[in-house]
Amino acid sequence: MEQLKNESSRQYEYMEEMKKWVQKKSEELGRKLTCHVTTFGCQMNEKDSEKLLGILETIGYEEVETEEADFLIFNTCTVRENANTKLYGHLGQVKKMKERNPQMMIGLCGCMMQEEHVIEKIRSSYKFVDIIFGTHNIFKLAELLKARVDSKGMIVDIWKDTDQIVEDLPSDRKFSFKCGVNIMYGCNNFCSYCIVPYVRGRERSRKPEDIIKEVKQVVSEGVKEVMLLGQNVNSYGKTLENPVTFANLLRQVNEIEGLKRIRFMTSHPKDLSDELIEAMADGAVRDGMPRAQAYKFAAQAVQGAAKMVLESGLHPGELKDQVTSPGGTTIEAVRVLEERGFRGAVIDAMGACTAKNDCIAAKAASAVATKKEAQAQEPGALSNLFRALKG
Repeated sequence: MEQLKNESSRQYEYMEEMKKWVQKKSEELGRKLTCHVTTFGCQMNEKDSEKLLGILETIGYEEVETEEADFLIFNTCTVRENANTKLYGHLGQVKKMKERNPQMMIGLCGCMMQEEHVIEKIRSSYKFVDIIFGTHNIFKLAELLKARVDSKGMIVDIWKDTDQIVEDLPSDRKFSFKCGVNIMYGCNNFCSYCIVPYVRGRERSRKPEDIIKEVKQVVSEGVKEVMLLGQNVNSYGKTLENPVTFANLLRQVNEIEGLKRIRFMTSHPKDLSDELIEAMADGAVRDGMPRAQAYKFAAQAVQGAAKMVLESGLHPGELKDQVTSPGGTTIEAVRVLEERGFRGAVIDAMGACTAKNDCIAAKAASAVATKKEAQAQEPGALSNLFRALKG
């Protein structure tokens, strides 16, 4: 813990050093140095970009809307090949910008930089890039920038993994009324189709007190809605010295005065528990949502999940009547889904619906595509919860 506090202090020392360099350079040019961060990919990347921009503004850069800036960072994604192609296209354009502005510096970071073949390609084909770093060490931006200024050559600093979570670094929020708050990093699932564990590392959770402190701070600054972020928020807390469940964290966040809405992403069906569903239902009703409305949102999720099951061809015969006929009931559809091993799809869709009550079919389809057998739970527990919610 002391080491991480020292790391935070160390980075602020680098920021102070770079602040002097930026000020001197600005005086030479007769204008402020400018910066821009272009972000590809998910909400986690968006949040990382806010931190990068916060560091750059702390050392004296001024953000501009165009990529024709003195320091340009591309925060990359590598989930799809198209994301890689998009970056290379941008780099081709940026090369011309740098020819017009020789003092321009270019930084590359994010998931794509965690792949060795990408680094090799950039080293050989894009030698004008100045700084390359990955997903695990964005807090080092000022230090890496100092290294680049001192060395005049390309700086590459890629970590394969880390257990560090450095707190209390600057951040520039994109919106005044809402923001993302990281609660954990990495993923331990290693799904066959997903690259996330390889580029984001193994799961590591922030301490709940650090999360609560950050949420209280942003709420005091006017934020009304927070998005709790992680690659698999449902498994939050498992790596802590004193484990805390995600449901417990939600209840703590829900106690913060002035916070109007809590969202979260991304969640995995196999780790979504009855405790979490109950925490969401309790919070919705306690905070003024009519019980009938809470039930309506949950019912929409169940119907969406059931329809996706039907369309996938994985359905039990009797489910069709509950979904398609006017006399079908949500509770009965839940019962059938539970009995046939699709409980995970239902609770994932319900979780998505409760967190964000739109795009139900898409969320449910994602849940069914993932389709994990439910954890051993008391039979009928989900059906009983719906009955209680309906009142």
